[in-house]
Amino acid sequence: MLVIDAGNTIDVYVEFARQYGLDTTQVLRRVVVTRVFTLYQLVHLIVYNLPKMIHKFNAKLILIPDLFDMFNQDQIDIKEAKLLIKEIMEAIFNLSCKN
Repeated sequence: MLVIDAGNTIDVYVEFARQYGLDTTQVLRRVVVTRVFTLYQLVHLIVYNLPKMIHKFNAKLILIPDLFDMFNQDQIDIKEAKLLIKEIMEAIFNLSCKN
């Protein structure tokens, strides 16, 4: 499992494991966490780094909690926000077709 922590939340992994009745210790041993602090880091990570990470860790599940929170936090022009969302969605769609 890969978790891209777009909202910088700490407990999402533990809560996810508990919600599905999984052993949290076992889950946390297999979770790869990466955090981003700006919207542009998030887009870069998803578009350019995520495909490499999926391959490197043979990830079968990718979680991106709070994916759109940074769009509310950052002062960003609506046109630019739409372009970045489109870029993210295209990257995710392309990844889902490959895997």
